[in-house]
Amino acid sequence: MNIQEQILKDDIMKRVRFVYGMKALPRVFLPKLAVLSSLVAVAGFFVSMPNVLKNMPSLLEIPSFFGFFTAAFLNTSTTIQLLSLGTIAVLFYMVRDIVNTVQGRTPSLLTA
Repeated sequence: MNIQEQILKDDIMKRVRFVYGMKALPRVFLPKLAVLSSLVAVAGFFVSMPNVLKNMPSLLEIPSFFGFFTAAFLNTSTTIQLLSLGTIAVLFYMVRDIVNTVQGRTPSLLTA
């Protein structure tokens, strides 16, 4: 196989992997989306979001914004801390699956 044929083969296989990954993504993505939704819903029962939004500083004031959320996280109950960490973990895995699909790697059901 010469170089042009190899380049063509690689390009075609990249597209095939991408299409397969896009078709496989809902199978992996939907359970994580359901877990994320349930975590956010449960946290919504415990946290008054209108009060949080009213009390938080502007997004443009980056140091005070992060200081506010750090203090809010450290001074809240363990339940909310665990829900927050779980939400961040599920978001991380969802973004990882999307990036893997775009790069042509197939997401796996066996990984978180």
